[in-house]
Amino acid sequence: MVLSYSRMRFVYFSREPFKTKTAVAAHNMAFRYFGGRTETILYDQDKVFVASEHYGNIVLAAEFERYVKKTGFSVILCHKRDPQTKGKVESFVRYVKEGFLQGRTYSGIDSLNSSALEWLDKECNGTTHERTRKTPRDLFREESKALIKVHFEDETCEIRAVSDKYAVIYDWTKYELPHNKVEKYEKIRIEEVDGVLMFYKTENGELIHKCKKNVDAGGDVPYHDESAIMETVGINSMRRIFTSVKNLEEFISALKEQNGRYANGQAGKIASLANSYSIDQVEMAINYCMERGICSLSEIQAFLVYRYGLELGRRKMPSSILTVVKRRAVEIAEEQNDKLK
Repeated sequence: MVLSYSRMRFVYFSREPFKTKTAVAAHNMAFRYFGGRTETILYDQDKVFVASEHYGNIVLAAEFERYVKKTGFSVILCHKRDPQTKGKVESFVRYVKEGFLQGRTYSGIDSLNSSALEWLDKECNGTTHERTRKTPRDLFREESKALIKVHFEDETCEIRAVSDKYAVIYDWTKYELPHNKVEKYEKIRIEEVDGVLMFYKTENGELIHKCKKNVDAGGDVPYHDESAIMETVGINSMRRIFTSVKNLEEFISALKEQNGRYANGQAGKIASLANSYSIDQVEMAINYCMERGICSLSEIQAFLVYRYGLELGRRKMPSSILTVVKRRAVEIAEEQNDKLK
C-alpha cells in the first residue's frame, strides 16, 4: 500500500496466496502502520477485491464489500491493462523485490514481516524519493493529519491516570512512562493490539510510549527507550572501522544532526561499504563530506560512484536509489571540474 501524496509505503508478506480474508487483515495492518486510513483507495481489478466491473459498475467481492462499508472508505478501480494508473504501486513492488527481498535469508514468514517493518522504518520510508525530492517520512508528517482513525475489533482500550511515580496500571501490572512526555495525574488512553500496549494522551491522541504487554499479571515494567539502546550500533561500527579519520566524531555529530533518527541506520550502511570498497576509499568519502558539510549515506555513495565508477555501487544499491546516487555523482564531477578551472 502506498499513500499518494507522501509515498509513505507499507508491505506485508503471506506464505499462502492472498485471499480476500488475508487482504482484509493486511489492510488492518497497513492502517495501523499509517495511524489511519484515507478517504479513497485505488485498486487493481483483482479477484481478491472485485467480482466484476463493467464501465464503472463495480461489484466487489462479498467479504471485501462488507469490510469497505464497515471501515468507511471509497473504492476506485484501475482500468484493465493500464499499468500507468497504478505506477506508484508497481514501482514500489519492484523496489521491494530489489531493495529488500533480493538475496535475503529468513527463518519464517513472521521473521520476514518483522524485518520488512524495520526496513520500512529505517530505509524505505526514510530515503529521498526520486520524484518528490523529499523523504516519504517528511511528507507524511503533513499527510498524517488528514488520515481517518480506524477502530479494530481486536483492540482493547482503557483510560488510566498517571501516578505521582509517572506510571499507570494495566491488568495489575505497573508500566512506567517517559517522564518528559507526561504530567502527574494526567489521563492516558491505553490500547492493546496483538500483545503490544500503546499509550496515548487523551487530550490530543499523541503516542507517547509503546511496549510489549507483561506476560504475567503483576509486577513493574520500567521505561526503556529502545531507540536509545539501538542508537549506537551502527555508529560504533563506524568508530571501530574508520580509525584513521581525524574528525570522525565531528562527522558522526553532523550525521545525527542532518539525518535525525535515521543516523544510526545510515552509519551502519556506511560501515558496510568497507566490504565493497577499501577502508581508505570510504574514509576519503567521509573527509569529502566533511569538507562539503553534507554528511549522509547517499552523499558518501555518490562520491564513491564518482571516484571509483559505478560497478561496485551497483551491487549494493537498489535501482531506485542508484538513480539518485548516479545523478548526484555527475553533479560532484561537475563541481570538481569547476574547482580545477
